[in-house]
Amino acid sequence: MRMLKGLTAALSIAVLLAAMAVPAQAVPGYRRSIDITFPTRSGASYVDSYFAGRSGGRVHRATDLMGAHGWPIYAAKAGRVVWAPTAAHPTAGWAMQVRGRDGRVYAYYHLGRSRGARSGAIASGVGTGSWVRRRQVIGYLGDSGNASGGSPHLHFEIEDPRVRDPFGGQRMNPYASLRTAQREGDYANGRSRRSSRGGSRTPGRQSLRQGDDGPAVAVWQRKLNKIRRRNIAVDGDFGPTTHAATVAFQRHRGIGPAGLGTVGPLTRAAMQRALR
Repeated sequence: MRMLKGLTAALSIAVLLAAMAVPAQAVPGYRRSIDITFPTRSGASYVDSYFAGRSGGRVHRATDLMGAHGWPIYAAKAGRVVWAPTAAHPTAGWAMQVRGRDGRVYAYYHLGRSRGARSGAIASGVGTGSWVRRRQVIGYLGDSGNASGGSPHLHFEIEDPRVRDPFGGQRMNPYASLRTAQREGDYANGRSRRSSRGGSRTPGRQSLRQGDDGPAVAVWQRKLNKIRRRNIAVDGDFGPTTHAATVAFQRHRGIGPAGLGTVGPLTRAAMQRALR
């Protein structure tokens, strides 16, 4: 009987420790896929390492993209650089954080070579306060910080104030988003989707299509939400969700098949009529 009580107590402690490690109040949204561009070249290898252990009892809560020294790092989303230290950080190394239009913060760590110069880690003209376009080269893959001596890789994090991860924080697991970008061929180096030129577009004057970004795209997204009653993120990125909603609107209005997915004069005129 004494042995049974001891076993029961041990099991209770184990259950309690497990509950402390992964709180029950975690919001499933931290695992969902969001629309991003793959942040380095095609050919990078990665696994779902969100729950992988790290030194000091830490948990990874990010995805490592393994590649070669000097591979370009691309902005996964357009946004403002909110942190890009002028000296290598002891753990993150040469690093950068970008606050996207969607309110999330995208972190890129271990840029450049260990003990290397900033110019080999951060792209010219990029620093705290800079605006970066989606798919713009912002840095170069490396092993700086506490990755020194290991395989070159990009430590990629996504922070979202609207989610709660299993550890009580506000990080998303990037794995599903990276897999979606890979599946859809959204690589800046492959140019599977159009280069981002939308920032210079004047709303309503030029055609828009998947891969564009900028204020004209945001205007179009608001119109789609109003007409189609969709909950498209008004983030100025013409990604797969905006493309699908555009095609659905065009088919409903009898536009196509030529030009489906492109917001040109016919589609703009149809939207103007629908909004009356």
